[in-house]
Amino acid sequence: MELRKKVVIVSEAGWQGARQLSIELSKHGIAATIFIKGKLNRDEVNMITKYKEIKNIFISQKFFMVIMLMRVLFSVIFLKPIVIFGTKEKTEKTLLGLGKYFKNICLLKLRESKNYFDVFDSSMRPVNYKDFL
Repeated sequence: MELRKKVVIVSEAGWQGARQLSIELSKHGIAATIFIKGKLNRDEVNMITKYKEIKNIFISQKFFMVIMLMRVLFSVIFLKPIVIFGTKEKTEKTLLGLGKYFKNICLLKLRESKNYFDVFDSSMRPVNYKDFL
């Protein structure tokens, strides 16, 4: 039996692309955890939390990097394959560094676009995110 990959979306630079990707994943029965940097107002929270396969975790800006990295490390230490979609270059570099030590991390870059979102590999080549799930 193949172990299902954990999907994590790290949303620091806008949340619309992360939301669209997580909705696409939920349509295929794939659950996603989204780490959202900062606090949103109640209307925004209600809009993005209505899907059962999507787990949104709002983290204050002050503690974002520490909490997000601890959660990712917890997953990779227990050898669960994890696909991470990042939205900010600085964080992606940190996660790529983790990928050197833990081979069960796959990092993809998520960027908002006129088509909702685009996904790239670490060299900024466009990829189909479904190929990594």
